[in-house]
Amino acid sequence: MPAIVDPLIFYAMDLQLSNAVLTATFSNEIPNLVTGIIQLAGAQHEIHVELQGNFLSDIAGCSIEIVNHVPKTDNTLLSKLHRHQIGTVGEMTASRRITQTLRKSAPPASSVLAPSTGSLKNLLFFEWFNEQRQRVLIHAWHWNLRVSAPQWTLTRAQELAQIQTARLRRKEHLLTREKE
Repeated sequence: MPAIVDPLIFYAMDLQLSNAVLTATFSNEIPNLVTGIIQLAGAQHEIHVELQGNFLSDIAGCSIEIVNHVPKTDNTLLSKLHRHQIGTVGEMTASRRITQTLRKSAPPASSVLAPSTGSLKNLLFFEWFNEQRQRVLIHAWHWNLRVSAPQWTLTRAQELAQIQTARLRRKEHLLTREKE
């Protein structure tokens, strides 16, 4: 008999999906709605995402396909992540600039994937807050991305309002999360 998991057991924690993502598709082709499907390495089921909010202006109105050629299975993560992610967008962009790789999202050692020293990279950075009060993060610079043409555009004022709202959600989350 499968174990019954209380959805509130994961109250206010961060979940870092980056290394575990095998493939994912996200769409913001309808304003104020982000939907997606994520396949994690080692997972038997896809993760379905439905969020209120928008991508930032670089990919607002677009759909995006992600492929990670070097995923890692994380069974602990799989046990904590609800299969239906319903919530609100934090920050979702494909153009956050970084000068070095982030340790948690660094790929396995490979000369093919290694960035040149001192170079700037565009970081895919997806953040959302789900009904289980989790902050879910996906970020990487080494994946293959395919982005569609935009179906609509986000104004600068809308983007600034969204960034401010995301900061407030992040602050609230950080103040209420459990100590890990």
